[in-house]
Amino acid sequence: MISLPKLSFASPSTSPDVGTEVLPSSELGSLSAPSPLQVSTPPSPLLLNPNTSMELPAPTVSENTEVRVHRMTTRSMNDIYKPKKSFLVTKHPLPSSLEPSSVAAALTDSRWREAMSSELTALMRHNTWQLVPPPTNCNIVGCKWVFRVKRHANGTVDRFKARLVAKGFNQRPRLDYKETFSPVVKSVTIRTVLAIAVMQGWSLRQLDVNNAFLHGHLTEKVYMKQPPGFRNPEHPDYVCCLTKAIYGLKQAPRAWYSAFKHALTEFGFINSKSDSSLFVFHTGSTLAYCLVYVDDLIITGNNSVFVASIVDHLGQKFSIKDLGSLHFFSWCGGYPYCSRLVSHTTQVYQRFTCQDQYGRC
Repeated sequence: MISLPKLSFASPSTSPDVGTEVLPSSELGSLSAPSPLQVSTPPSPLLLNPNTSMELPAPTVSENTEVRVHRMTTRSMNDIYKPKKSFLVTKHPLPSSLEPSSVAAALTDSRWREAMSSELTALMRHNTWQLVPPPTNCNIVGCKWVFRVKRHANGTVDRFKARLVAKGFNQRPRLDYKETFSPVVKSVTIRTVLAIAVMQGWSLRQLDVNNAFLHGHLTEKVYMKQPPGFRNPEHPDYVCCLTKAIYGLKQAPRAWYSAFKHALTEFGFINSKSDSSLFVFHTGSTLAYCLVYVDDLIITGNNSVFVASIVDHLGQKFSIKDLGSLHFFSWCGGYPYCSRLVSHTTQVYQRFTCQDQYGRC
């Protein structure tokens, strides 16, 4: 039960303050300031008569019933549920992916089996690892197969590529790897070299390094599990002690860049200070540039015979695939090297040299 205190109120005609208790005149002179006990609170709006008290029943809420704060009736309250439907933007069925999602699915296709066999052959040719018993107190890194369909610039299928990739996220810093930074060529450097080559009329050669990361040497001891689906039947419990870098390792890009830089500096190239992925050869009247973006190379110069000798030198050091004249930037946004680039560069050159198409200023 809730009982409220009884309060006395003065009429509005006799007192200017509503809700203030009226005191006798004899007591008003003896008080300098009203006491907090002499001032009562305003009447409660729930009470019609201040002299009476009201009993407020305590609210009772069942434990099993849900308190609703609105009067809306939803479908879920009536146990009505509809499954979500996914709609496609086209009425034609989408083609199935050519890339398998697992090793078991890849082994059922002869094209992917051939791609996996060629990848293992390349690994064995470079002496990438040695099978050893698993040592104690060491971190063993896992590996997996990655399947990709390589396509031409026009979208047609070029070849099926299978790559054995190490699970580098299992590596421990300062134990399995130390330095991991590897420079990447800047886009402004690419545009500058292409502009020079177009204005001077130089030929541009595009090269691709096969299994580039396998050419880098490791300075740390890294142990990896055997490839899935290709375990040694004589030693199924052995692990691979890596002697060369492999795709997926955190130090693999840096190891490959160090090996390629050493090969170019032996030939006489100088590493640019403004861009570490630009190598310049300048001896006498011979000038050549080499751009490096991971495993893609662009070589140009004022002497085509010297450029051909560079390609031969790199072919002796690494497994090089000569793609001929530069025609497509698969690693630079897919910008085609064609007449549009030549015309654009010619317009910019004429604008800054104040010449029109007839050579007049």
